[in-house]
Amino acid sequence: MFCFRNYMIHLLFLFVLFALPISITAELEDEFIQAINKRKLTWTARHNFAKNVSKDDLKKLVGTRSDFYTSDENPVLTHRVNMSSIPKYFDSRNHWHWCRDVISHVRSQGFCSIAWATAPASAMSDRTCIESGGRVKKSYSAEDIMTCCLECKIDLNPCHGGWHHKAWNFWVKKGVASGGDYGSKEGCKPNSEVAYHHGPPTCEHKCSNDHYQIPYDEDKEYGRFTYKLSEDERQIRAEILSHGAVTSVMDVYEDFFSYEGGVSVLDQNGKCLILSAGVYQHFYGKYVGTHVVKIFGWGEEQGEKYWLAANSWGPSWGNSNGTFKITRGAQECEIEREVRGGRTLGKLSPREYLWKSPNSAKPKQNLQAIYFLLPFLLHLVNS
Repeated sequence: MFCFRNYMIHLLFLFVLFALPISITAELEDEFIQAINKRKLTWTARHNFAKNVSKDDLKKLVGTRSDFYTSDENPVLTHRVNMSSIPKYFDSRNHWHWCRDVISHVRSQGFCSIAWATAPASAMSDRTCIESGGRVKKSYSAEDIMTCCLECKIDLNPCHGGWHHKAWNFWVKKGVASGGDYGSKEGCKPNSEVAYHHGPPTCEHKCSNDHYQIPYDEDKEYGRFTYKLSEDERQIRAEILSHGAVTSVMDVYEDFFSYEGGVSVLDQNGKCLILSAGVYQHFYGKYVGTHVVKIFGWGEEQGEKYWLAANSWGPSWGNSNGTFKITRGAQECEIEREVRGGRTLGKLSPREYLWKSPNSAKPKQNLQAIYFLLPFLLHLVNS
């Protein structure tokens, strides 16, 4: 009886440890991280934030469900996809190596929910460099977007969240000035201390960097047009392969804060053995909010298809300078639901088409049918 009782207690402990959602009080409890790592999942966990960072601090990093807002007038861009031309692995940093320093830069948004401005600013920087052949290496100012794009914000405080598709629209309509990270003194409008922690209340049509010589209006660069992509992961890959990074909204759960990545070791012959691929999938914890990230590549490890993405929680987060991998093609954390891009050049290729989005006001049924069937029809044409 004694052995049976101990056995049942042990089973109960395992059930609580592995089956029930586990709450966080600081970043994530040690037990929470240990539970993830003991399961030998597709990724490993660690403490990414200081012990004095509270749960309320972490909530400031993410937005709300309204960040999925998609009822806008932007068209849908569709590629005529030839799957044989899309590689199994792709990393924008290597493909456009002359822009590697721009694409590789991972920003830090501070404890303020401004990823809706930070991620688009980063992707715009990538695309400007790529489409200029590396001649223009401009770091677009997230602060310029978050202060001056009034329609982008949920309310007057940009730290309460905003809409990333409107940040892309702002780039086309109003232009965006240059500006680096907090403390960098780079460009016209680098992130200020106020923006980094609380969000500045007003828009200033002038450079905040006294050492920058180019006037604000002359410093601004403009996009030519912006658009949404369908949820078909082949369409998203075709877009990244052709023009660089896109931005996407994803759900954030408690375990994402402690994402580390994969684990690999060298065997006795010096061969690299991958113990876990580092591909994030949500396993533990409650829903916290939504977040905007930059997707700049893809691949596959141990049978796990993934997106390669950049976070905006600084280069020390995660396993590889602030980047992460997340399951591709399965709507993991809704990662393929709301994807956006834009161009500095106005010409489409013969294999690209712009269609009216069915989420626009009063869409016609035939346009809705075309939107949903077009990727499938184009696939049949090329197969």
